[in-house]
Amino acid sequence: MAATVFAACNNKPKFMVEGQIENAADAVLYLEENTLDGIQVLDSLRLKADGDFRFHVTAPADCPSFYMLRVGGERICFAVDSTETITVEAAVPDMGRNYTVEGNVSSQKMKESPWCSKICKRRLWHGKRMKICILATSPTA
Repeated sequence: MAATVFAACNNKPKFMVEGQIENAADAVLYLEENTLDGIQVLDSLRLKADGDFRFHVTAPADCPSFYMLRVGGERICFAVDSTETITVEAAVPDMGRNYTVEGNVSSQKMKESPWCSKICKRRLWHGKRMKICILATSPTA
């Protein structure tokens, strides 16, 4: 019975963030979550020459939740709604402005919104602001 309970605890739903950050060999890429307590580092890795990366993260209980990929002062903000795969392609420098994000409509809308981009770049975001940003850019708004 104990083995069954232990195995069930390890099977929490996950989402994946993957992609490529060019011109960032040997840089540290951070995956951060925006929580009510502030920005929390979830994971990090050192990028290799090809810039490929992949993070597997426990899916958020509250949807959407807001995350950030960061290399130095460059950041990309995105939303996660469920157990999806988010794909990000970017290059340093200027990865916060010139990137693609696929796998989540809210993340694509955030990128297209000058207001959402400004909040992300200045690290002014918190749950309430980003939820307003998502609502303001949603297809039904």
